[in-house]
Amino acid sequence: MAPLIIVNGAFCKQAQSENKDAFSLFKAGEALLPIILPAQGEPEEEQAANELAAVLKKMSGATFTIREEGAAGEEVGIFIGTTASISHIGTELKELDRDGFIIHSEGKKLILRGATPRATLNAVYWFLQKYGGVRWYVPGELGEHIPSRREWILRPIDEHVEPHFISRHLTGIVSKEQSWKDRNLLGQRYQSTHNLHRIFSYTLFKDHPEWFPLVNGTRFKPPAKLTNISWQPNLALPEVAEHAAAEVARIFSENQDWESLSLGINDVVRFDESEATLSLITPLKFFRERPDYSDLVFKFMNRVAHLLGKDYPEKYLTCLAYFWVENTPSFPVHPKVIPFLTADRSQWYDLDFKEQDKELIKRWCASGPEIIGLYDYYYGGKFAIPRVFPNSIGESLSFAYKAGVRVFFGELNPNWALDGPKAWLAAQLLWDSEQSIDALLNDYYGNYFKETAPYMRQFFERCEDIWTHQKGPARWIKFYRDPAQATLFPPQVCVELQGYLDEAHRAAESSLVRERVTLVAQGFRLTALFSAYYNQQLFLSRSSLTEKDSIGAFLEALPAYLEARREFKSYLVALRSMHPLHSTLPDYSYLFDNDPLPRLVAQAILWAQENHQRTVTRKRLKKLFRKEDGSEWRRISKSRYGQSAELLIDGGLEDPEVVGFEVEAKDQSFITRKPRSVNGWIFNYRPTEFLAVKRSADYSRNGKSGLRFSGSSFSTLYQSFDARPKKFYYISAWFKGQVSAASKVQVGIFWQDKTGRSLLPSRRDRLPPGHYTEWFQLGMAAEAPTGAVKGFIYFRVLHQEAGDFIWIDDLSARELN
Repeated sequence: MAPLIIVNGAFCKQAQSENKDAFSLFKAGEALLPIILPAQGEPEEEQAANELAAVLKKMSGATFTIREEGAAGEEVGIFIGTTASISHIGTELKELDRDGFIIHSEGKKLILRGATPRATLNAVYWFLQKYGGVRWYVPGELGEHIPSRREWILRPIDEHVEPHFISRHLTGIVSKEQSWKDRNLLGQRYQSTHNLHRIFSYTLFKDHPEWFPLVNGTRFKPPAKLTNISWQPNLALPEVAEHAAAEVARIFSENQDWESLSLGINDVVRFDESEATLSLITPLKFFRERPDYSDLVFKFMNRVAHLLGKDYPEKYLTCLAYFWVENTPSFPVHPKVIPFLTADRSQWYDLDFKEQDKELIKRWCASGPEIIGLYDYYYGGKFAIPRVFPNSIGESLSFAYKAGVRVFFGELNPNWALDGPKAWLAAQLLWDSEQSIDALLNDYYGNYFKETAPYMRQFFERCEDIWTHQKGPARWIKFYRDPAQATLFPPQVCVELQGYLDEAHRAAESSLVRERVTLVAQGFRLTALFSAYYNQQLFLSRSSLTEKDSIGAFLEALPAYLEARREFKSYLVALRSMHPLHSTLPDYSYLFDNDPLPRLVAQAILWAQENHQRTVTRKRLKKLFRKEDGSEWRRISKSRYGQSAELLIDGGLEDPEVVGFEVEAKDQSFITRKPRSVNGWIFNYRPTEFLAVKRSADYSRNGKSGLRFSGSSFSTLYQSFDARPKKFYYISAWFKGQVSAASKVQVGIFWQDKTGRSLLPSRRDRLPPGHYTEWFQLGMAAEAPTGAVKGFIYFRVLHQEAGDFIWIDDLSARELN
């Protein structure tokens, strides 16, 4: 790492002195200097000494003595922390950030001292990395790189070092991996969470109902469970800010060492809809295609910061410039407010989005706060594919630092097999964003993968190429928890990538390097099996057994799908026990959403029933499902459809009042988003700039009308029907339109008991990506669980891209006999 020092208040680089007055730390397996701690030192200083001794032993074979400083002072040794013998340099630390440190030598004294005890630990790790070539690429011994030396000679050193980003946090790194964070100089200083639900307890509703949002004409009363954060306080009221300031002051009085407290909005867009709020956000503006509520939220933040400043002028309030609050407000923001600018900068491959995001960062840095934070999404383990984008990380961090950003928070939740280069690179750049990305990656591949580096670099660079050349525009955490992420890694691409891993295995010369390659190969095996399973599923999903000649193709394709699913599920279970670094992977249950089998099995039986082949078809299905938990399939295969009555009201959307579902972004009345109810149907949606819902006979499959959706971020049409436990129900709907890979068009079913509580399992079927010039039916058969009294059929369309549209008509729900 290039050192950072302070000269006249500015960052600059300093080369190591060429002075010949050098000294040795060890030679020929013998420690030449003791490690000296201050008398009654801090725990972090002791940790620093122990870590230094352990690494030096691995490097040299020598055992270094650790002892407290003597009363008369010391002239020789490695001095850790606030020892009296080096008190003369302590005044220089006052000019450094609290994570900063000094590395200095005098004669045979090597001084490693931080502005705080924690910073002394930083000094040790930084010294070992810069001067000793030590690296910790991934957690545990597998990621440790400690070069062996016969002798370590140091020339005189005098460095004053501090980080570029004063708060550097990556989430999802579990406690047993904490040492990796420490060794890579990560550390969180400022809070950055959704937190208003804690500041405004549900218990306040009794005395101050007006502090809670007016939603659809009714004052929202929060439930007692703190986990329910599906609302925002009435942020337009001055007394709401007064309560927040008083509560924050109380918390600071009980935690006086805290530098900040979060007032981040709750993770939902259920804002107040009273006149006070509407006056601050109308006429409605849009930013990144979403409503712009920044004036509302930051007026609240400014009020709280102003009130808090009377008693706590040095404390900060953090918040999230998030979702409907990403844009800068129309007025300056209080200096003691720290906004965290949320965006998925892995999407900087979209040049329009990148330029817009750069302009936004610059506007925020000029908007008034003393400190600006960046909030990013580096996942990681929420994906089953390699999500590799080191160049976007490097470019965005370098730009943000130069623009004035000084705080970073990233959601990583790593899959260490595939995220190792990304996580390590990010940690290095958060300390010094001016480092060369190529040099850091050369370091990683060369030291970690050694002789296999050419092949492993090809593997990761090809993964990055796939991510940065994906189709469609940028979107926040694109493909997050979405099985369609597999479209980026089709089977033929997985074969290509596996070829690089195979070459690396053949080139590996040591067991350590072989284990490192194997870790990646094990993680990528998950991707390859997922891709195979998804593509088999995609083939079936595009089947519609409403045509007489399609039943045979379905039955022929079904064995390959079932085998791919079995193999993928089995590997998911096995992977977590293959290596400790796999043990924290999620269960990936979302990858099994949108199973087409409940629809196709029901359609196959219905087809067979109509064509007098029911017995033969049932036998074939029973044979195919013999390795499955087939009780549900056997029960479906015994059901009859023809005699059942339609359970929905106006499934054909023929009621003239359905026109009430029409929405256009230009219509400002949609701000209140009151769910619209017509003849049994309820329609709800999330406002977006290009949302358009239209009713016309042109969109009808049968009858007088159907609905057309475009520009939808999240729209839902649903209706309930009476249900009986343990009975099977078949739901369906018909569609035409254009569906991109990252958008979702779904039909689903869920259940409620007599108290209104939701019951599992819920089910859904998804329209595969493509262009549908003919009507296509989605649907499924599902069993009502014990206690169910209501079933709900719903249609949902999410994340439509430019050019996407969908027509829907002829929804149906029937009980199978």
